[in-house]
Amino acid sequence: MLGLAVLASGRGSNFQAIIDAKNNGSLNVDIVCLLTDNPNAYAITRATDNNIPHIYINPRQYATRDDFFRAVTDELSARS
Repeated sequence: MLGLAVLASGRGSNFQAIIDAKNNGSLNVDIVCLLTDNPNAYAITRATDNNIPHIYINPRQYATRDDFFRAVTDELSARS
């Protein structure tokens, strides 16, 4: 089974579609986590409601976009 991490920063409608497809059996994946750069994203509620771990990474904590993307990559690599 494929492990899947989903990135979202807002409502997470595509995230919900992935959850629904997994739950109805049309998508054979393990949703490993949700990763977001928005601590107020509604996608976090969707993750919580479906017992999917979520990770918030604050882009303002990084000097450059490359540093932020490296942190995202490191976080995702740690979960693979």
